[in-house]
Amino acid sequence: NATTLLSEPLPFSFVHIPKAAGASFVADGPKLVKAKFYPGAAQGPEHGSLYDRKLRPRHYHLVMLRSPRSHVVSQYSECRFDAWGKKVTAATAFPRDGDYLLDFAAWLDHCAATTEDDFNCYHPRNMQTRYLSSADARPHHYHRATLDLAVAQLDTMDWLGLVEFYHASLCALVLRRPAPNEAYARTCTCEGTPAQPRHARVRHYAGGVDTDDVLR
Repeated sequence: NATTLLSEPLPFSFVHIPKAAGASFVADGPKLVKAKFYPGAAQGPEHGSLYDRKLRPRHYHLVMLRSPRSHVVSQYSECRFDAWGKKVTAATAFPRDGDYLLDFAAWLDHCAATTEDDFNCYHPRNMQTRYLSSADARPHHYHRATLDLAVAQLDTMDWLGLVEFYHASLCALVLRRPAPNEAYARTCTCEGTPAQPRHARVRHYAGGVDTDDVLR
């Protein structure tokens, strides 16, 4: 229930879906909830939701979701530009040497045609649904997603954040704690334009590409 206080002395467990502000939230979350928090590092495990619940049944369960189109663009950009993406795709035919939009389209066509090859990087098909319906320790590569199961998992989450409304999402978490972080809570108002708090903005190099331009 989104209005219930998170007042029991339970640890927090976050389902970190890649490219959905997980690293930023892992940096911000522990300071705001003032409780034991899993994972303990931005580069920590990215477990499937069912696996997370089996491992940590007596935790508050959290997840952050992102607009699917922006999510897909971000996955391609990390595979293309980020040091990790370049390393894992180095010995593959990942399309990165031409025009960004043409290469992005070629990547989408490839992933639409096959679920077997993701160039050792991300496969964009239903990634968020895959993580929410997976019992794997790291459902990084493609597997068949189950929409009904993913929706059921969302219904049982103690908190759901949205990347596009990051500050508002964190306010919805902070204000449900019995002793909220007072400094942060003061920024959570609909009256006027309160000063935005400083968030941990963990970014991966995206080659200067404007995501909005890609999505137009």
